[in-house]
Amino acid sequence: TNPTCELRRFRMSRGMTQAEVASKAGISRVYVSRIESNRTCPTIGISLKLAQILGVSVEDLFVWPQVGSQQ
Repeated sequence: TNPTCELRRFRMSRGMTQAEVASKAGISRVYVSRIESNRTCPTIGISLKLAQILGVSVEDLFVWPQVGSQQ
């Protein structure tokens, strides 16, 4: 099972738009939207950039389903 990316929560809590995050990360706004809606999972490199931009650890950026949960 794939992790859930918490990009939207962190981005909104910092008052940033998708376009601002995308520009700082060097990716498209559409890609940010796809990450936020869990339609795609960012690469390790992009994940590191996003975490740095938002001032969080990569571990905080993703939530892994609990072992044994039914998702």
